[in-house]
Amino acid sequence: QVADSEVVHMEMAPDQQSAVTAISYEWYLMSAMTLHTSVVQQRWVQKHESYLLVSEQVVQGDPRLLTASASAPAPGTERSDEVSLAPEL
Repeated sequence: QVADSEVVHMEMAPDQQSAVTAISYEWYLMSAMTLHTSVVQQRWVQKHESYLLVSEQVVQGDPRLLTASASAPAPGTERSDEVSLAPEL
């Protein structure tokens, strides 16, 4: 159960075709009701007018945040990692 998240770093590639982000999560391990902190590095690539999440890994803190049981979508739901960006003004 995620309690809080914060984008702590984002870096676009010079060609704007990919990006790397660092996200800090505070989350509860529900079986023990204990608060944990993890920093996740994500890699994004541009696909048409959107960016697609292609990889993520815990780089600091408790690695259990991204275990299969923690990140699997609930039965009957779909997970979409594609995001649209608003056009630049």
